[in-house]
Amino acid sequence: NGAPSAPYTFRNLLNAFYDAVHSVNNSNFVIAGGLAPNAVPGKAIAPLDFTRRALCMTGSYKRPKPIRGCNFKVKADAWAVHPYTTGSPVHSPSKPDNMTVSALPRMTNLLRKATQAKRLTSRFGRTQLWVTEFSWDSKPSDPGGVPSKLLSRWVAQAMYLAYKANVQTFTWFGLRDQARSSGQKWSDTFESGLYFRRASVDKDKAKPVLKAFRQPFYAEKTRAGFRFWGRTADSQKATVDIFGRRKGSGRFSRVTTVQANANGLFAGVVRRRGFTARGSVFAKPRGASSSIAFGLWKTRDFYQPPFG
Repeated sequence: NGAPSAPYTFRNLLNAFYDAVHSVNNSNFVIAGGLAPNAVPGKAIAPLDFTRRALCMTGSYKRPKPIRGCNFKVKADAWAVHPYTTGSPVHSPSKPDNMTVSALPRMTNLLRKATQAKRLTSRFGRTQLWVTEFSWDSKPSDPGGVPSKLLSRWVAQAMYLAYKANVQTFTWFGLRDQARSSGQKWSDTFESGLYFRRASVDKDKAKPVLKAFRQPFYAEKTRAGFRFWGRTADSQKATVDIFGRRKGSGRFSRVTTVQANANGLFAGVVRRRGFTARGSVFAKPRGASSSIAFGLWKTRDFYQPPFG
């Protein structure tokens, strides 16, 4: 009938694999999907379209619903996507069924509706949404990458958006820049490492973005102050002081104190007038280093290939 067969073949293989893995040890965890962000005509199905077909679902990303008479139940403990984004974290996908980091709630909604319709199950209760591959190339190393300071901002905001979408695991690709051959295109390799590549791993140098990934902190202006979110570098409980600067210059002062939970996560709202879109905020867990300051201006979107 012209419909792609991959989702249906995939779900049969997945369920057989799931049963085999859990027959060895019930505590084993099966991650399914690993879906690329965009459809490629004649080659690849868009991730939301693929997921709907595999899970016996139909409808739009806003209103997914089960297909009547299709009762196949997919087994997965996590559903994984690679939401590489061709722009800033607020960039929307070019087509409704493609995926960017800002569109992750679409996948969250689809998985939730499929679970409610008993088309998706996990022995752990609920199938989690994981981001198992995500990055932007940095400049340096890649001349076409995201400038270092801007990249730190983008990474913190991307992790916040993933958190809001209830993503349980967020994996950066990769730890160090890939090696390049002479004459090779920059877009053919990943200069997205958290470390600049040197002659050997022990000589690699940390990029500024490492701090933003290890200790993400995001803030946005509200009418009467700002809201914020972050995580401690060691993902542990902590008392966290929030410092703010109302304008583009001047000293930072402590504006509030919050408690990070057992996973190191903290969030809050500061109701204090005078903060402008040129202001900045950072977090400092007591006894540890501070986060990178996050500017309260709106993140501008523009075309930026993730691979430079």
